[in-house]
Amino acid sequence: MAKNEFACDCNIIHEELVKDTLGKIQDDDAVNKVAEFFKILGDTTRVKILFALDQNELCVCDIANVLHMTKSSISHQLGTLRRSGIVKCKKVRKRSILYAR
Repeated sequence: MAKNEFACDCNIIHEELVKDTLGKIQDDDAVNKVAEFFKILGDTTRVKILFALDQNELCVCDIANVLHMTKSSISHQLGTLRRSGIVKCKKVRKRSILYAR
């Protein structure tokens, strides 16, 4: 049987380290926000959209063309990104231009 490298053979609580670590751990709200952010990035299409928007401000048609996808599928993913505040939208004449925050 393989030895568990994460097992601890000591029974001593290192109180200073524990206290220091507890003082640095974020509250539940912050932890939930970080977890939600990573959940959003868990979709490859959304990550590709963010990479595209990191290069240029683009409209939905342009993003769809860059990623070889339909406008509908891009719009669906952009909705998630916009609701989370990761991307913003601005009007330029008749076009909606998206950009990463």
